[in-house]
Amino acid sequence: MGIRPIEIARKLGITTSALRHYESWGIVPPAKRLPNGYRVYTEVHEAYFTCLRTLLPGFGMDVAKEMLLHVRAGELTAALWALNESQAALAEDKRFAERTIHLLETDVLHHLEANDQKQWGSIGEVAEDTGVATSAIRHWEREGLLELPRNEENGYRIIENTHVRKILLIRTLRLTGQPLATIQHLLSEVDVDHIENASKIARESILFLDRMILHQLKGSAAVLALAKVLGLVDS
Repeated sequence: MGIRPIEIARKLGITTSALRHYESWGIVPPAKRLPNGYRVYTEVHEAYFTCLRTLLPGFGMDVAKEMLLHVRAGELTAALWALNESQAALAEDKRFAERTIHLLETDVLHHLEANDQKQWGSIGEVAEDTGVATSAIRHWEREGLLELPRNEENGYRIIENTHVRKILLIRTLRLTGQPLATIQHLLSEVDVDHIENASKIARESILFLDRMILHQLKGSAAVLALAKVLGLVDS
C-alpha cells in the first residue's frame, strides 16, 4: 500500500506542494498515479524527501539537489565528494573566523599602529594581510558597507586599522549567511574599534559555524540512510 503525500508532508512539516516541487526538479523519483490522478508515494520516496529536508540546514538547496541527483543516478561516491567539499569549505570558514579573533584579541592591528604601520597602501595589501579577496572589499565599498576615504592629492584610498577591522568583521558575518543590509545595520550599532565588541561578533559567528557542522553531520547520516534504502551500500 502506498503513502499519501499528506502523510509525508505532515511528518516533515512541509506542504504537499513542496513535495510536488521536489519531484518536478528530478531529485526524487516520479510518483505513481492512481486512476483518479492522485499521487501515491512509497518508502523510497519518503526516504528521499527525508534526506532532502535533513540536508537543507547544513548544505542548502543547491548542494542538496546536486547530491540527490548523484544518488538517483547511483553515483554515491560523487554525492559524498560533493558533501565533502561543503564540509571542507565550512572548515575553512571557521579558520578564517578564528584568525579574525586572533587579530582582534591579540590586538595585532594596535601593534602595527604603535610601530607607525597604521595605514595600508592598497586594497591588495589588505587582502594579503587578512585573506579577504580584493573583489569582496571593492564590492562592500560599492554597497556602502565600507567608506574608504581618498587622498586628495593622489586619489589613493586611505586604509587604516578601523577599516581593516570592519573588513574582517564583514567577512566573518558573511560566513553566517547574513545579507549585506543586515550586516550594515549590525555594524552601525557596534564600535569596531572596541575590541570586545568586535571580538563578540566574531565569536558568535563561530557558534553559528559550530551549529552548521552539526547540521552537516545529520545531513551526512541522512545520505547514508538513503543509500541503504536504495541498496547502494550494505545495511
